[in-house]
Amino acid sequence: PLGYKLFNFLDINRAVYHLYKPQYFNNELSAFLTTLQAKKKFFLTVHFCAPHWPYSTPAPYPYLFYDESNNPFREYDGALRMADTQLGKFLKALKKKGLYKNSIIVILSDHGETLYGHGTNLRDSAQNRIIVALKPNNVNKHREIQELTRTIDITPTVLDLLGEDLNIFNFDGMSLNTLINNDSSDHKSLNNSIILETGFSIDVPGGVSLAFQEMLNEGFFFYKFNKQGIITVKPDLHKKLINRKQRAIQNLEWKLIVEPLVRKDVT
Repeated sequence: PLGYKLFNFLDINRAVYHLYKPQYFNNELSAFLTTLQAKKKFFLTVHFCAPHWPYSTPAPYPYLFYDESNNPFREYDGALRMADTQLGKFLKALKKKGLYKNSIIVILSDHGETLYGHGTNLRDSAQNRIIVALKPNNVNKHREIQELTRTIDITPTVLDLLGEDLNIFNFDGMSLNTLINNDSSDHKSLNNSIILETGFSIDVPGGVSLAFQEMLNEGFFFYKFNKQGIITVKPDLHKKLINRKQRAIQNLEWKLIVEPLVRKDVT
C-alpha cells in the first residue's frame, strides 16, 4: 500500500499495534531466511513482542479465551497465543530452508508480566520469572532443567557452545553448558543463589483502583526532558531513586528481600 511506502516505519512495527499483522511479519521473516545459507554462519535476532501492553491482537486471537472480569487476561492470553503461533511458524520456516538442525536457538523473554507492569517489586515472582529455552546445534531431545538461571548466563553459554575460550572474557554470568549436558553439580557449586533488584518504586495513588494520571505525574517528576527529546534522570534525585530500589538474594527454596518504605514524605 502507498501508505507503507510513504511511512515505511509503519511496516511490521508492533509499536503501531492497530496496524500490526502477525502474518505480514512472518512473511517478511521467511523471505529474509531465503537469503541465508545453511553452510555459512549467521546471527539473527527476532522479536515476537505481541504480549506487551495494550495486548492488542487481530482476530481471532482476542476471542480464543473467555474472561468475565474487566481484567485484561483474555487479551493477554490472546497475545501469548499469537506470539506462540508466530514462533511456531518461524521454526517451521527454519526447518523448511535447512537452517534448523545446525543452528543454536535461544528463546527468552526480557521480563515477566503482571498485566500492569514489571520490575516494580520482588515479591511477585511472575514479574521476575522469564522464559529461557535453548537448542544447541544437532540436539533435538527435550529436557526441562529445574535450576536457577539468569539472562546474563546466555551469552557465555552460546560462546561456550561455539567453542570459545570463556577465560578471555570477564562475564558476570556463567555457561549453562554443564546443565545442558546433564551435569548440574558444577553449576550448583558456582551458582546456588542469584541477586535481584528492581527499578525504582513510587507511592502509587488511588489505593485499590489505580489513579493512572497521578501515577504518571509522580513518575515524570524524576525525569527531565531536553529539546531533542532525550529523557534523563534529574541528577539531584539519583540517590533517592537508588534508595527506593528493592534488593533480594534468592535460591531454590528461599528469597530474602530488602524492601524500603516508599512514601512521598520518605526519602
